[in-house]
Amino acid sequence: MPLAALPKCFLNAMCVRREMSVDQWIDLAVQLKLDGLEFYWHFTPWQDRDELRRLRKRVEDQGMSIPMFCCSPDFTDPDPSRRRAEVAQQKIAIQTAATLGARFCRVLTGQRHPDVSRPQGLSWVRESFRELLPVAEANKVTLSLENH
Repeated sequence: MPLAALPKCFLNAMCVRREMSVDQWIDLAVQLKLDGLEFYWHFTPWQDRDELRRLRKRVEDQGMSIPMFCCSPDFTDPDPSRRRAEVAQQKIAIQTAATLGARFCRVLTGQRHPDVSRPQGLSWVRESFRELLPVAEANKVTLSLENH
């Protein structure tokens, strides 16, 4: 069975302190003999398509794949403009996943906002996913729901 990993224990080094590069993580994955790498929005250079293609090739040249891309949107934010921005970002994440060769995009639903009722939050999540599904289908990416 293939084994892929998200560098959870390195997220601070990669995303906050910026002392570990994606290339260094790929090198570590090679040493661990992983089959695949899960990429995450906050350390992926999603604005640079050439760099995305380079990273994909580098991973594939090592005999690995990028099966999943993760983004952490918040579709339950009570502010409609922030929800729209989260959906827009998730659309870019889906396109990024496709560029990286990922067949899956892990999507969080959002956070528990005390002033948002459960039915209202679920309604906003459904609304967001309905907008995302055509983008995912067009990019041949399956959305994988991680419910928070």
